[in-house]
Amino acid sequence: MFDPLDFRDEFLITKEYNYLDNAGLSPLPSSVIDACNGFMMERSRVGAMNYFESWEGMRNRVADRFGELINAGADELAFTKNTHDGINMVANMIQWKSGDNVVLNDLEFPANAFPWAHQRRHGVEIRVAKSKGGGVYPEDIEALVDDRTRVIALSHVAFINGFKQDLEAVGRIARRHGVLFVVDAMQSVGVVEVDVRRAGVDFLACGGHKWLLSPLGTGFFYVRRELLDEFEPPFVGLQGHDSGLLTGFTMEWNPHKSARKFMTGNINYAGFAGMERGLEIIHGIGLKRIMERVQGLTSQLVDEISNPGVVWQNPLEMKYRSSTLNFTVPEVDELLKRLEALKIIVAPRGGGLRVSPNFYNTEEEISELADAVNSF
Repeated sequence: MFDPLDFRDEFLITKEYNYLDNAGLSPLPSSVIDACNGFMMERSRVGAMNYFESWEGMRNRVADRFGELINAGADELAFTKNTHDGINMVANMIQWKSGDNVVLNDLEFPANAFPWAHQRRHGVEIRVAKSKGGGVYPEDIEALVDDRTRVIALSHVAFINGFKQDLEAVGRIARRHGVLFVVDAMQSVGVVEVDVRRAGVDFLACGGHKWLLSPLGTGFFYVRRELLDEFEPPFVGLQGHDSGLLTGFTMEWNPHKSARKFMTGNINYAGFAGMERGLEIIHGIGLKRIMERVQGLTSQLVDEISNPGVVWQNPLEMKYRSSTLNFTVPEVDELLKRLEALKIIVAPRGGGLRVSPNFYNTEEEISELADAVNSF
């Protein structure tokens, strides 16, 4: 196993910036860039001659390693471009009836809001649980569920403030009421433990460009194995066809027996070559060590900030904490400008400043941010 800081030099941004916006976009480790370039060079040298041996082999390895992070089988995973792809897939393959409803909450990113709101054209009602003190709790969600609820959809970790949802508790609610449980894991996979089996997740979607250290245009869609035959993809293509390479005209689409049937055309192979390396780094350090490292950094920030004007915009109890915090102060826009001048990079979200360190960040960088806030 590697020490988290063994990889710090691969994040070139650290040479100039104190980068604490990993929840926005992860800087790419240099070896991830090398892996992407290696694929492109191979394609330049041999074209498609390595498609089945090399490209498909890489794709299978990536699915296996991603599956290990969420306790899923490779047969339950489809490759996508981003979180939106997976959420849209679910929202558009449910056979809606006018009067059905979906339960969301007001901490959701558009990827887990727009696709559901779009179903209002079918007479679907969107119910929104309101956050309290930066959190939305299982009882708030269950209060909106009734016999016309078809879906509970939520983010494991909220993009605005890092609030971590109790997936297992919500999963029990979904099973008790016989509704589908859909999870946006964009802000959790790779830095927070995810277990789709234990939580009873039916569908999960995420992209790779944040905590999976991967290029844009890479993502996964998880479908619980028992649901594979129950749902038909709203869009179809050759990658979801169960007959290998086709060399002539046909209109007979035979769906793959796995979640691959939810795929359409070619994937971003160069991007997934990069993801393979990103997953190697994560597994090489170990998710548990990454979680401990990041929790230590966020706890350090909470301990070191002493400015009396600071108001935390997320619950600070550890069971609700992730890799991300959010705080505000009077004249928060001026503080953001000061931090940018100091080359400390955080993100304005929800009227506050979102701070999201990853394993490569250091205690000195956290102290630098705390000192800047305390002196404001």
